[in-house]
Amino acid sequence: MTDHSGLGPNHLTTRDAAGDVPAAERAARTWDLPVVHALDQIETLPGFEPDRVRWDNFRFWSTGSIHRMGWVTIYAYPSLTRERASVRFAAIDGGCTEIGPIDAPLSVDDMAQRLDVSIESAQLATTALHTALAASLAEWNAAHALEAVRRGVAHTQRAALPTTPDQVTVAPPGIDA
Repeated sequence: MTDHSGLGPNHLTTRDAAGDVPAAERAARTWDLPVVHALDQIETLPGFEPDRVRWDNFRFWSTGSIHRMGWVTIYAYPSLTRERASVRFAAIDGGCTEIGPIDAPLSVDDMAQRLDVSIESAQLATTALHTALAASLAEWNAAHALEAVRRGVAHTQRAALPTTPDQVTVAPPGIDA
């Protein structure tokens, strides 16, 4: 089984030349744990052995400036054909999806074919990752809720500031502002 204990906030564990996980990556954050556990389960499924299917690029994404993540993704690909056959699993606020390298949605059959695994294994992996990614997204947002509120207030306050000279109110002469 692959050691996913060093799963970081934006990437999967890499190993040094001796095969050891760097110390800085050893401690998984709470929002990483659902994905770590799911990958451990998935690697026991037929066809998903570490030498056949690789995992990469575990990331949280946001479209706003308020420090709340809207989706989380992880990629899977056959060991020998990384680019052509990648599958992006994503949990988005309110749902989950699997997408191929040209941003086209994939069915379970498509995913099984791309990763060269059985349809049953692909379905079980999809279910495990949907649950794990959704939990990971919720955990990340909960852990950063205070920061999101702080940034949201600061963003709102900045937006309320005048941006052009005609928006600045100047006190009439003789009146202290």
